[in-house]
Amino acid sequence: MLDPLFHDAATHLEITCSSCRHTVTIWRKDADAQLVLLSRHEFERRVVCSRCGTKRPWVKALPPERRGPNRFG
Repeated sequence: MLDPLFHDAATHLEITCSSCRHTVTIWRKDADAQLVLLSRHEFERRVVCSRCGTKRPWVKALPPERRGPNRFG
């Protein structure tokens, strides 16, 4: 998978609506196996805000993925 929803070090996701700024947190330990296996693109295509009905949220996996020894400094 090119862009997994949860990278290996991610403990949770913060999903923010691009329209009304409604934010939801999904913890990896509480997520079902099918959600963990989705790609980020597929998840963003399917999800809809429960408040305003907008699609295409901002998704941030936390903590950030480290991609090398000098990634942050």
